[in-house]
Amino acid sequence: SNRWVDHIDFHDPGNVSTTYALDAATGAIVWATDLPSATFGALTYANGVVFQPTITGTVYAFDAADGSVLWSTRPGADLGGGVSVAGGKVFVPYGFWFFAAPPNPSGGLVAYAPDPA
Repeated sequence: SNRWVDHIDFHDPGNVSTTYALDAATGAIVWATDLPSATFGALTYANGVVFQPTITGTVYAFDAADGSVLWSTRPGADLGGGVSVAGGKVFVPYGFWFFAAPPNPSGGLVAYAPDPA
C-alpha cells in the first residue's frame, strides 16, 4: 500500500509504503512491514521468501512467515517491475523511469545467489 506525498517526484522521502501478508481464508493481516519508499513492482513469493522492489531502487526479501527483512540490496537504479526466482537465483531488473528519462539513465539485470544457509 503506497502513501504518496508527491505523485510527481517519486523520490520524495515522504512517499512510503507498507507490504502486507493476509490470511487467505479470513483476510486478516498476518504481518505488515513498512518501507521507506513507494513501490510499483509486483511481489514475488518463492521458498518462504517474499521479494518486494521499491521505486527508489532497493529490493527487499522478507521472511514470508513474519515479515522480517532477511536482506535488501540496491542493484543500480530505480525499480519498476517484479523480480524472478529460478535455479536458486533472484533476478532483479533495474532501470525504471515513468515520465522522462533521468539525466544519466541506466538499466540492466542483476542475478543474486543468496547464501543457502
